[in-house]
Amino acid sequence: MAGGATPKTEEKELYYSDDPEIGVPFIRVQNLSTSGELDLSEVKFINIETHNAMLARSHVHEDDLLVKITGVGRMAVSSVPPTGFEGNINQHIVRAKTRSRIKSETLAASLNADIGEALATRRATGGTRPALDYPALRSIPIIYNESILPILEEANSRRKAALEKAQALLASIDDHLLTELGITLPPEPENSIEKRMFRIKARELGGWRFDPHALEPDVEACREKTSAFGNTLPLRRLVNFIRQTSSGRANDNLYVGLENIQGSTGFLVDPESNNEFGTASIFDEGDVLFPKLRPYLNKVYFADTAPPSFMFCALMAFCPSFCRGFCAANSWCARPST
Repeated sequence: MAGGATPKTEEKELYYSDDPEIGVPFIRVQNLSTSGELDLSEVKFINIETHNAMLARSHVHEDDLLVKITGVGRMAVSSVPPTGFEGNINQHIVRAKTRSRIKSETLAASLNADIGEALATRRATGGTRPALDYPALRSIPIIYNESILPILEEANSRRKAALEKAQALLASIDDHLLTELGITLPPEPENSIEKRMFRIKARELGGWRFDPHALEPDVEACREKTSAFGNTLPLRRLVNFIRQTSSGRANDNLYVGLENIQGSTGFLVDPESNNEFGTASIFDEGDVLFPKLRPYLNKVYFADTAPPSFMFCALMAFCPSFCRGFCAANSWCARPST
């Protein structure tokens, strides 16, 4: 068995890579799944130097067994990398070498079962941040039965088909609503250089924005339609922007980075807390977080009082209704003024 580590995010340029062509997949807890398969849809990447030096002991290859050992939420979630995979892991995951892929998949199926999770949770220590040490992980009783694999594969196939059907229905909601309301959208404009170019007078730039996006005709039309409602107010009159910051460790509090917020839905997508950070803003229950950078991603989070079982919103063991934590310094923290 071997555990990984998390390079410092404040020195991102030294350890991480933005290029999936040359970067090495860096597996975190949210990439594991109870289906036993790795979810690589939002995987991060480290550079090859970090992979071969700082994280040399935690290389991950096909047929390895990856098990979650720390963090809130479901314990001992396990996955097996796909064929031909090479990557690395952070400190919340342990990599186990087995004799074959079948053994890894069978072990993952046992640990991902409800009884496997219950046996793992019983052996975990810690209140606000449960953890499995290596002796505790090795002591988990395993129901080893390779005949479960075809059944699990069929169940996963049915699940994927159901999800695809649900996604198709979700995608059709807009068309259905527009039809019911009798609304016909105008045709999409031609995506050409000529259509993307526009002119504006120099006097319209004074005291305002100089970048093209803010002055696009579509944006201007949206601004005019919003103003037409008559009861709009600037955001600064409705909220107070909180600028209380901290640096170092989150300890028992939650750390929310941009990668932890799902675009358009506002859901938290990372069940683990990040203990270390550079500089972060402090938020409380009832605050609203939204990014200073790349606002077009529509990542907005409302710090509500979700129960401890919801993803990773439980922060303090003895006061579960109180939500307090840290957010990335490149996010705004807005607190309603009334």
